[in-house]
Amino acid sequence: GKVFPQSLTIQKISSGSGQDYYIGLSTDLSSDLDRLEDTQSGGVDILTQLPTSDHFLAQLTKRCKATDRDNTLLVLAIQPRFAAKGTNEQKKRFAAYLKEKTSALFSGYMDSGRFLACLPVVVEHPEQRVRDIAKTLTTFFHCFKHATKDIHEVLKTGLLGVSIYGVDAETPNRLVSHACQAILELHSGENRRIAFYDRSIHLQIERKKRLEAHVQKSMLNQNVEVY
Repeated sequence: GKVFPQSLTIQKISSGSGQDYYIGLSTDLSSDLDRLEDTQSGGVDILTQLPTSDHFLAQLTKRCKATDRDNTLLVLAIQPRFAAKGTNEQKKRFAAYLKEKTSALFSGYMDSGRFLACLPVVVEHPEQRVRDIAKTLTTFFHCFKHATKDIHEVLKTGLLGVSIYGVDAETPNRLVSHACQAILELHSGENRRIAFYDRSIHLQIERKKRLEAHVQKSMLNQNVEVY
């Protein structure tokens, strides 16, 4: 029930009678994952077993055509912070969790440790889309609470860029491009780990987070009086 990488060599053997035979020799590569890093075949990244960026884009194109005013999409570009040792094994496990255990409609792998995820946004408050976007992201992050500590940590300490269909991007290509560009706005030394390509959405999300933190701090310090 598991997918594992192997190297397969097929050798043709011709007998004296004119009959041809074929023999296959396979080698398990599970302990030699360095050979598979950033290697693609059939539209799939071999190490992570996720669709390549081109195939992710093809799926995204279909989804975008099916959206309406009550439903939209956002794309996450995820750059987890993998450990120096065992990076490929972590990358493989992170990809499996992203694909099987989260709220993402589908996911993909770009290169150099960067992942893509498409999340559904149900528009319940047309006048306050930020609320629906925040709810979508919260649901996605909560999925990782059940992950092993190392997988949760690589997401928590990594960087994320967000692009929203119909807000800052009108095409699938722009969605992916904007999500990746948003990551570039995150600089080392900052506490921020997530950035929105759309500045107004970003400011509203940040304000919402500050208000929540303020209320929580006030409650902890017993500064709230209830009448």
